[in-house]
Amino acid sequence: MNKNKSDKVRRMAFIQMCIEQPDAGSKYLKDIASKLSKAKKTPEIIEHLKKILFLSECTIYRDLEKY
Repeated sequence: MNKNKSDKVRRMAFIQMCIEQPDAGSKYLKDIASKLSKAKKTPEIIEHLKKILFLSECTIYRDLEKY
């Protein structure tokens, strides 16, 4: 499975979880946001953004370059 496909599958699973168990979805986001707030280096930040945004590392870096 390519990265875009796996990101899509994880995103769909997250959305389904949020619909069925909003508390679990909220906890997931809070946990990742907490880790993101403690991150010091760009690779750490990118890793946490991948988990929140369900995007590939390449997409995040590409968006960063455009900014």
